Amino acid sequence: MEVGLPSFTGTIVSATLYLNVEDYTDDGSRGSAFLGIQANPVSLTGNAYNDGYSQLNNLQGVQDIVDPGVGLDGFDVTTGIENDYQDGSSFAAFGLTYSGDRNGNSNLDFDPGTSFLEIITTSATPEPSSLLMVGIGAACMLARLRRRT
Repeated sequence: MEVGLPSFTGTIVSATLYLNVEDYTDDGSRGSAFLGIQANPVSLTGNAYNDGYSQLNNLQGVQDIVDPGVGLDGFDVTTGIENDYQDGSSFAAFGLTYSGDRNGNSNLDFDPGTSFLEIITTSATPEPSSLLMVGIGAACMLARLRRRT
């Protein structure tokens, strides 16, 4: 699954990939699936159909998805998203590998149309009280200068 990365100012506080899980089964051995993020996705085309799973060969931050439950489930992908921005990528590529045996005893189905990436950032915008203090300080300095003249 590939997701476009928006431009922003500030620093990343957290990044969460939300998957809308429709169904899952677990064979009891290792969980339903593994989730990873492609390291340095700029080598990919940015088209999930063309890239295919075979191109996702350098997954990082792999985490087990164990008993996710049906519905919207969030997975922390902060480190991978930070790395993608540092690499200059305009998108992030995620890979899901199923942990079941060859008989398909583990499975995880999700709806990509209602799944999304949430990135929370901080910005350098000053608080209103800080702006008020700067304004008061500037007014006091102007008043003092006028008194001297």
